[in-house]
Amino acid sequence: MKILSKILSLSLVLFFSNCSSSKKVATPNFEVHFSAQNRGYSEIIDFSKNNLHLKTTREEKTVVLSTKQLSSIQEALSEINLSEIASLKAPSEKRIYDGAMTAIIIIKKGNETFTSSGFDHDNPPKELTSLVSLLRTYLK
Repeated sequence: MKILSKILSLSLVLFFSNCSSSKKVATPNFEVHFSAQNRGYSEIIDFSKNNLHLKTTREEKTVVLSTKQLSSIQEALSEINLSEIASLKAPSEKRIYDGAMTAIIIIKKGNETFTSSGFDHDNPPKELTSLVSLLRTYLK
């Protein structure tokens, strides 16, 4: 009987300790706003919490991101020196003659907001390429 009560007690302790230690997914403290437009078309991608929202001239949709996708976006964001994104040089200038949409990225981290300089929507500065690519890929 003593053995049975010890086994039962141990089982209960293990059960309740596992319940309280279940993994919590960390929510990102970043928000990202990607905006691209030209005279006839616009594309806006917003990343907040665990959602990606796309709004274009033709469609609108929201995607709930998986834990793995969130981690990938957070990793891409952590590789960006936020204080320098305003001074990043665009690798091409097609937007000047309407050969590409003009795009910007606004990243909010806590109470701080960081805004990039303009760039061609399909050719962001190399420091932003990974982030832009992930946002677009996860919306497909």
